[in-house]
Amino acid sequence: LGPDGVTGLPATLGAMGIEGPGNFLMEELDGLFAEPSDEYAGPLEGIYLSVTITLNGTDHPKVVRKLEVPDMTFADFHDAIQAAMGWENSHLHEFRIGRELSLKPMVDPLGMPFDWGMDDDDSADEARVGLSEIPAELRRKITYIYDFGDSWEHAIKLSEAKPMEPD
Repeated sequence: LGPDGVTGLPATLGAMGIEGPGNFLMEELDGLFAEPSDEYAGPLEGIYLSVTITLNGTDHPKVVRKLEVPDMTFADFHDAIQAAMGWENSHLHEFRIGRELSLKPMVDPLGMPFDWGMDDDDSADEARVGLSEIPAELRRKITYIYDFGDSWEHAIKLSEAKPMEPD
């Protein structure tokens, strides 16, 4: 391994006219792991949402899961869906909110930085958007796509946020 931790990378970057590969890599990684913006303060404490997840294209039997979840990011919601559906988190996924927004992970299923390979102004990092931030008019227009090869498409309906009952 070279000083940057990757075999052959200094020569490759040097051939491209990029100097200081270690600094170049760190700048790229820093951009992928930037701190969440000040706009999202984190999940709201003490509330939950009722969720209905329907796997599209299944009728006999229809595959539906009903969950009650605390407010969380869409990255955490992905994990909840994986558990509820019995998926193994081995493929990429995406949330589509109406026609306006796409929420995607910025890491692959193994936790490594992932570049979607396109500049997409309609996409956001799913780890920076909470369930409670979705406007009421869009809470019934959420689609979760898992495994782009097989395209398992799920219709998701979120209820209004409700206060949790004390134990």
